[in-house]
Amino acid sequence: PRTDLTFHHTVPWSIGTTPWVLHLEMPTLAFLPYLSHGTPPDRPLRSMPVYWLVRDLLESPACRAIFTHLHGTAGEMGSLFDSTAIAAKTHHVPPGPGLTAADELRLAAGRKARRGSPQVTILFTNSWHQQEESFFLRGGAELVEAFFSLKEDCPGLRLVLRSALPASLGTDTIARLRADPAVRVIDRPVS
Repeated sequence: PRTDLTFHHTVPWSIGTTPWVLHLEMPTLAFLPYLSHGTPPDRPLRSMPVYWLVRDLLESPACRAIFTHLHGTAGEMGSLFDSTAIAAKTHHVPPGPGLTAADELRLAAGRKARRGSPQVTILFTNSWHQQEESFFLRGGAELVEAFFSLKEDCPGLRLVLRSALPASLGTDTIARLRADPAVRVIDRPVS
């Protein structure tokens, strides 16, 4: 059946005239499977034929918009593709629900009340599919190491891991995380 608009996540899998929108967090992800996440290209992007194919797709009139939750990605899309059309289509959209003015005031008051508080909470979220390698690609191992290193100097530091703990993290590290009262592991999907 005919659709009015198609939504693509990460990769512009659209060829044709149906209008579409792309959600993209990292520009290099648009080149999957030719580039994998976390792996820099072995040559300049512009020398790869896929670069020009992706650029053409993103500049096409069928691509109505590109949005990202990351300020950096929104700012670099136009220059990466040397395209004012792509820059004009790219928008930063903050994650989370739309907040009313009253909600914003309430949150600002809460932030002000917490200033100077010795407690700091770090939240790490893994990808929706919870593949083990995503924990490492998203910096989970480095974060755990930094947490244990900083915790000695920052007794109010807490860590929330919204991720399954991959076995390759090591049994000692997993046991240390599970035993630490300042660490909360949420290894199941949440709404």
